Amino acid sequence: MGERIRIGEHISDEQWADYQRDGFLRLGKVASDGELAAMQAEMDAVMLGTADVDYDRMLMQLDGESGAYSNLPPQSTGHK
Repeated sequence: MGERIRIGEHISDEQWADYQRDGFLRLGKVASDGELAAMQAEMDAVMLGTADVDYDRMLMQLDGESGAYSNLPPQSTGHK
């Protein structure tokens, strides 16, 4: 990935105030197109069960049938 930056050195007082008010901060583009594609490919591999990771150490959770967050099944280890 790219060079690490210290976020506090690059966010203005106005941006911090926006974060305090809204609960989020729009950072803009923080990765190149190539970096984004590589991250997406890795996420896809994890979700498809083909990534070189120890799935027995990873908590996953299936989507619930109702779509309500409160009705989600419990997290458990292993690929689903």
